[in-house]
Parts: sequence; C-alpha cells; structure tokens
Amino acid sequence: MLPGRVMPRGINDSGRIAGFRTGDAGAEIPVVWEPGSDQPVDLPGPRGVANDVSEDGTAVGTVEGDTPDAPADGFVWRADGTSAELPRPAGVAPNAHLEANQISGPWVLGGGPDGAIRWNLDTGAAETIPDAAFGSGAINAQGMLATATRGSSGTEGVLIADGRRTPLPGSGGWQLAPRSISPDGSTIAGTAGLLRGPSKPVSWSCS
Repeated sequence: MLPGRVMPRGINDSGRIAGFRTGDAGAEIPVVWEPGSDQPVDLPGPRGVANDVSEDGTAVGTVEGDTPDAPADGFVWRADGTSAELPRPAGVAPNAHLEANQISGPWVLGGGPDGAIRWNLDTGAAETIPDAAFGSGAINAQGMLATATRGSSGTEGVLIADGRRTPLPGSGGWQLAPRSISPDGSTIAGTAGLLRGPSKPVSWSCS
C-alpha cells in the first residue's frame, strides 16, 4: 500500500507509477513513484494529475490553469526531466478544458469537448477526432487508435490506423466501447452494453 493521500493512475513495466497526491490545502499535485519506492516524487509544473506513464518513463496528465477560470490542459513530463503543455489542436477553443489520459510510445490519447484528441510527442502533431467518444478508447505505440464513435444506432467501435477507419463488428443494440489494443493492433478488447441493461466483455481480432 502506498502511504499518504495519494492516487496511483498508471504503471509501466519497470514499476514506475504515475498519479497524484493531495496537498495540505486540498490541491492535487502530480507525482511519480520510482520503482521500489513507496514515496511520491512531485513533478514540476502546475497542479494537476499524472494519468499514465510510458515504458521510457515519460508521464502524461492534466494540469490546472493559472487562475480559477483558466482551462485545464494536457501535459507531458518527459523522461529527460523536461515538461510542457501539450499543444491544442487546430480549431479547439482557447478556453476549452483538455485532458491527456494515456501514453504509448510517442502517442498520447486524451480529449476535450469536441471529442478525442491524439498527440504525437515526436512530431508535435495534435488532432481532434470529433466523432470519437471521449473517455473510451486506447492507443498503441504505432498510433493505432481503438475507440467508440457515435453512429446512427448508438455507440459503435472503430479502429483508426494509417488514415483509415475500420468499423468493429457488433451485435445490434449493443453499445460498444473499446478499452485496450495490443502492440501490433491485432487484438482489441472492450465492453458491449445495453442502454438499459447489462454489459459484457468483448474482444476483436484484426488482421
């Protein structure tokens, strides 16, 4: 058990954990735990939370603005000790609240009021995927994105890779929500649920 008022959010294969702690004034402070340690290390920059950490130790999360009315932003704490806000995609309002929730290789997945957002840390690219349901989905180190989209019959699953969209098959009436994707994109797992009923785990095999 990690001591203190803390919340771990993500862990990599080496055991580095990303999360946040609650300060004396109730502020959320992004932190990491180094492998083998139960003591959090504060990350530099604004207050907020670290949500995930990649295999090279780079963490991503969401930070607060400088004032109470300022919007939240996606943020990256790189393995080399540098940190920065993630760029806003074209067309995103300057006062819109953004989040960064997952990282795999150079790719980061998050979202905002217009849908999911995909960032590439190597190139600095940032794009909004407007019909993707924010809060669902997963990304791998190749930038392949499995997510839920709003279709004519409800929430549908889709694989977005190499500029192509491949619908994920589902049963009529079930609302699909992909949650994870394998490193090569061949396997996707998630849930299928009814609007007024139960849900069940599902998986897809992609060739």
